[in-house]
Amino acid sequence: IRAKKDGAFVLCKLSTTSSPVLCVDERPLNLSQKSILSLGKTKYDSRETHTLYQQNSEEVVRVLSSRNFAALQTASGKLLYTGNGAVFGITGKDVPRGEWKEVALPDKNVKVQFCSSDNTGAFCLVVSDKGSVYFGGSNKKGEAGEAPGRQPKPIKLKRIAKLKDQEVVGCACGGHASAMVSQDGKLFMFGNLDNDVTDSNTGVVTALLGVPVSQVAMGRSHTVVLSQHGVVYTFGSNTFGQCGRNFVGPKDKERAPEGEEDSSSSNESEEEGESVMCEEGEHKWSHEVCMVCRFCGYCTGYGPGCCNEGLPEREPGMACGCGNGDSGCEECGCCRVCAGEDENW
Repeated sequence: IRAKKDGAFVLCKLSTTSSPVLCVDERPLNLSQKSILSLGKTKYDSRETHTLYQQNSEEVVRVLSSRNFAALQTASGKLLYTGNGAVFGITGKDVPRGEWKEVALPDKNVKVQFCSSDNTGAFCLVVSDKGSVYFGGSNKKGEAGEAPGRQPKPIKLKRIAKLKDQEVVGCACGGHASAMVSQDGKLFMFGNLDNDVTDSNTGVVTALLGVPVSQVAMGRSHTVVLSQHGVVYTFGSNTFGQCGRNFVGPKDKERAPEGEEDSSSSNESEEEGESVMCEEGEHKWSHEVCMVCRFCGYCTGYGPGCCNEGLPEREPGMACGCGNGDSGCEECGCCRVCAGEDENW
């Protein structure tokens, strides 16, 4: 049995009379049962692999996973999820392990073409085969293309009004920001972004108006764009060199795609009120009361899972109000995740 480049398998008949041994005949193989596996140990189970999905009725074409849920996109255009459904605006009990629930789209007679979520499972974007794009989850920083409410709660999937006249073909979710690619190659972004990145009315990325965009991907605080001509553009934080530019350390500022490396000093940044992260190894960690991280806006002790998440008047640098816990860095106000010392809260 030999694997092919496209992921299929073939049964090879070998000739043992020749040296080296040659394959004289091939016959395609079809897997009798397709499975979706998850990797990693849990507190309640020491196994490293877990079978999540094992059904032949729906062929899976794409998987999506985040902090507290997993989702499957099927060949028939359905979207199934297990775990916590808040990312799709579905409240109530979590879907039990081994069970899957279908996510209903607001419009009828449409199929799911693509789906994306941020790394914390706070919100998602769903693109249909008709070019419509839907937002679900928490609209905390305007990720849905509209102003958030005073107490943002998870909202069910609904169409993004500002893009109702656009045919969307791709999307991505990042840290408090969303991005969508239209059929005509325009890039739209909403959420926690620099004022000079997008048009405030339409959300189109102005610096890339002359560039036909093909794909977009987002991290927590940076964006990578691929043009139809094969050129890669990056913008956002380059703290860890994730934008592919000359490494400038954690004091770099977010910038537009065509911007040059920021030459302003740390003193100028401080005068403008910008948060400047300490150099690696220079953080002064404290463990008293939880704070609100100056960089990601989450609780320094419990992150997006904090009991006070979404409450009004919680500003970066202030006490979170949830109680005792990791206070983050006393100097710059960042949490351990933003500093790169921990992967999760």
